[in-house]
Amino acid sequence: MCPEGVPLTYHRPNCNQSTGKYLRCDQVESDACMHCPNRPNGFDKAGSRRRVLASGCYPAFYRGHQRVGTPDFLSMMRLRKIWAEGSFSVLKREHCIS
Repeated sequence: MCPEGVPLTYHRPNCNQSTGKYLRCDQVESDACMHCPNRPNGFDKAGSRRRVLASGCYPAFYRGHQRVGTPDFLSMMRLRKIWAEGSFSVLKREHCIS
């Protein structure tokens, strides 16, 4: 969502030339933002649309971040301490990884 509440729609994956990683490109076409008070801040002078580049995993990250502090989240963290962290410590001890 943009600051004014207009939803951004998925446009295409965009490859970052310097890192070679694909980023998710979400955008709002310019006709939806013609009378927006934030237009000078959101668009460059030659731009016809507002684009936001983010990781392809961002939607899942955002959904997970919304669960922080809920009872389900706390119970999963408790189980993670038992299962995952214990297994990691045994593997580190047995393979001499400090």
